[in-house]
Amino acid sequence: MKSPESPRKETDISHGQAAEAWLDLQTLTPEIDSIKERRESILELCSGSKNKSLPEIINEQVSDYGRVIVGLENIAEKLNLETLPTVKQDYYCIHNSENHYYILIHRQSLAIYIADFPNNTQAVNNAEMGDLSMRKFKHDSSNYIFDYLKIESSCSRWLNHRLKDIKSKILHN
Repeated sequence: MKSPESPRKETDISHGQAAEAWLDLQTLTPEIDSIKERRESILELCSGSKNKSLPEIINEQVSDYGRVIVGLENIAEKLNLETLPTVKQDYYCIHNSENHYYILIHRQSLAIYIADFPNNTQAVNNAEMGDLSMRKFKHDSSNYIFDYLKIESSCSRWLNHRLKDIKSKILHN
């Protein structure tokens, strides 16, 4: 696979850029809080008896992850922070090498895809992204909970990391 595009290098920003980024972050804060609250509810529902509303709740959560991550990457770009690598210029790419998959977030539609890759890393490095098993998250599929857990673990980790970077950059400006 061709390596994702190089991320931006971190440089100094103006006070105006920091203020604009802070306002953008405040706009996303209610959605971020909602993601965190809903995550706890989803985990409780997954551990309990079957719940008919669980697929819709999970679908909303996945949609919010896409929206928030793209929003945070836009803020990171304004702050001249490194952004997530992109694949085919259309997808932000979160790589989970430990569990052998990518989470791809389409930059325009905000849809989230999962791309599994084989244990043979060399085969992945020599392949195009299109050669991998890429599938859009669907809350009505038979394995939606398993796919959700992949998305949740990668996106939650990235969201926390990105929030820390953005706040640090704004506060140290």
